[in-house]
Amino acid sequence: MVLSFLYLAFLRTIQILCLKWSDESDLAIEVVILRHEVAVLCRQVVRPALRPTDRALLAGLRQLIPRAKLHRFFVQSGTLLRWHRELVRRRWTCPNPSGRPKIPTGTVQLVDRLARENPTWCEFLKAQTATMLACDFFTVDTVLLRRLYVLFFIELDTRKV
Repeated sequence: MVLSFLYLAFLRTIQILCLKWSDESDLAIEVVILRHEVAVLCRQVVRPALRPTDRALLAGLRQLIPRAKLHRFFVQSGTLLRWHRELVRRRWTCPNPSGRPKIPTGTVQLVDRLARENPTWCEFLKAQTATMLACDFFTVDTVLLRRLYVLFFIELDTRKV
């Protein structure tokens, strides 16, 4: 108990000395007191109940702090990502089918027959890459909960997008 107190007192003294370099010593002492109060509250409350406004404020202010100091706060990067996923999930409630639709069996049989009667897949790709494009269509949910639709093409030969 005594060692714990001495350690905390030592830490707060170091923080006061570090902050004392500034002209406003009252502000430095206030910052140290607030940091210690937050440390005490973090020991008492396992998970604070945050309102949406608290979350928005913490997420916005977090962008102003250097990356090296972000570990000091209870709102971590994973927490921000989880909050965003929850917002997106609540905003877009329409069903989102995943996967490709079934291919008719006649089409599958035709593709199998063409594969057996023609060159191997590697030979086909080598012969046709100069004229082939690959494409993908996907969505991106932004921070402001807008959904962007992206249609993506790439030339297989040159890898140009």
